[in-house]
Amino acid sequence: MNTQKNDDFFVNVYSRNTGVTGSCNLISVHFPDKTNYRFLVDCGLVQGKEEDLRLNEVIPFNVEKINSVFVTHNHIDHTGLLPLLVKQGYTGPIFMSYPTSRLIDVALYDSSRIKLSDINE
Repeated sequence: MNTQKNDDFFVNVYSRNTGVTGSCNLISVHFPDKTNYRFLVDCGLVQGKEEDLRLNEVIPFNVEKINSVFVTHNHIDHTGLLPLLVKQGYTGPIFMSYPTSRLIDVALYDSSRIKLSDINE
């Protein structure tokens, strides 16, 4: 966790994974008026070692407290768990570039196939 403090304003950064795949970072901004804004940067599928695949079963953040999601680009290790995020109760906006939005269905279909193959192995 990285924390920067300046009087009553501070930012916390929480990362689900420190590996190459499975990008999922929660940024929590705390303002002097005591309001908080939490946004997720990416919500990706972990690939690789079998023991790491359990990370694909749960979003480790309270999804009801997330205000928005920003997708950096259309790779399944950055987008693959968006359906799980929604399934766990996230109802807010998901922001992405126009090219990413045009291809997101293909990437999510691919990630669902990968998750199913992991279950069947």
